[in-house]
Amino acid sequence: MDFEHQLMLARSEEEVFSIILAVSDEIGFPYCSYCIEMPIPFFKRNIIQYDNFPHPAQTPQLTRRGRSRTNSADSQSAKPKQFRRSAYSDRALMTPAVADATGLRIAWTRVIYSRNGTFGVLSLAKDAGRRGVSVSGRKCLTLDRLFLSTHTKFASILLKKFLPESMTKLSARELEVIRWASEGKTSIEIAVIIGVSVPTVNFHIKNIIEKMYCVNRAHAIAKAIALGFLS
Repeated sequence: MDFEHQLMLARSEEEVFSIILAVSDEIGFPYCSYCIEMPIPFFKRNIIQYDNFPHPAQTPQLTRRGRSRTNSADSQSAKPKQFRRSAYSDRALMTPAVADATGLRIAWTRVIYSRNGTFGVLSLAKDAGRRGVSVSGRKCLTLDRLFLSTHTKFASILLKKFLPESMTKLSARELEVIRWASEGKTSIEIAVIIGVSVPTVNFHIKNIIEKMYCVNRAHAIAKAIALGFLS
């Protein structure tokens, strides 16, 4: 599975999720869901989810023994669909609860929190009526590698697309100034600490505010922390 090379060449989130689907299906899980939470806005953060879970109305009704009652038409409708993308503003939707409603069984899940402030969840599923698929040893290592690689790629694409300020390059001096500001230091105190004039400190703060699309000093500090600039 040369998925890491494929990820390097991917140019969109759709391509990235297609790679996840291919690896997941090869291992034995035809269904998967990937959610990523953006670090900004701070209130009701945006959550973007990709999945190929079937719609509940398209899922065969299950008996108590977990076997489905289907005819040939139902079987065709229950097959994995082309993936879809959804956007939410509710953390509760981070978990693919739709799996329960569609008769799927989550077999493997991982979560990750990156220094750039993004939070990701990858879940792989199979039909509840299918026999269990072992996730151990080499398969587990492959899935862990897949998750780390895809989350990094997803984050880079989506942050650049939705939060261009996350790509901002602050100078060493600007980082020093905003770091001290995040500790509650005033411009006068920062000037004394780093050995420059107060107008110079304020000049750097003004540049930081403009570069990061902020409205004031406090906003710049909050964004710098959320995007991992000070970690």
